[in-house]
Amino acid sequence: MITLGNAAKQLGVSKPTISKAISRGHLSATRREDGSFSIDPAELVRWWESARHRFHVQPVSHFQPSTPSSESGNPPGNPAGIVNTAAPVDNEVQVQLARLEAELAGAKELLKVHKEQIDDLRGERDKLLGQVDAAHRLLTHHQVTPVSSERRRPWWRRLAG
Repeated sequence: MITLGNAAKQLGVSKPTISKAISRGHLSATRREDGSFSIDPAELVRWWESARHRFHVQPVSHFQPSTPSSESGNPPGNPAGIVNTAAPVDNEVQVQLARLEAELAGAKELLKVHKEQIDDLRGERDKLLGQVDAAHRLLTHHQVTPVSSERRRPWWRRLAG
């Protein structure tokens, strides 16, 4: 589970933005005992996939290079107009990582459930095989005495005597 502040840092948006999404019902979160929010990473990824277009920083395609001067606040080697796009890429990678981690956790949980079902089915199979073996032993070891047709008289003769 991710806190509201960590979610905001990972996505590169403000905490009020995520808080508004929670209050509007676009993003589900649970309240902790201390009053803070706890957000499931999979839910955060689901919301971000639908809302990313509103916060996506467009890369700068045209810029006017200029010579840096000591008066401009630009560091040497960074012409004016160049925007650092590494932060949004980092955030996108972190979001993809969170999504993949959530998918992996879901796959592990599904695998665990399937293994439990397999164990249950094996137990049922073994139980049924035991019942079949017991019935087979009863049928093969039980000696049926044949009733001869000479000793057996029709019912009306038995009544008449």
